[in-house]
Amino acid sequence: MQIKEKNNIIIIYPFTSLDIDMSIFLKYKINELFEKGEYKNIILNLTDTEYICSTGLNIIMSTKKLLNEHNKTLKISNTGEDIL
Repeated sequence: MQIKEKNNIIIIYPFTSLDIDMSIFLKYKINELFEKGEYKNIILNLTDTEYICSTGLNIIMSTKKLLNEHNKTLKISNTGEDIL
């Protein structure tokens, strides 16, 4: 997983698979960023992601809800046709 900052936006690039282990790690990293409170927007760039397990989908949706409740956003970008 790669995490970059650009213009006060965090961009997270998961690897090819968001399996259960990587999904839990993603949740940990997003929670860590959320607790710091420095960033208003997080983008989850799925360019190289070919698989998301149900746990990963759950984490993405619950994180989006949490961030929205605190006037922050989680956006998903560059989903491949296989993910949709």
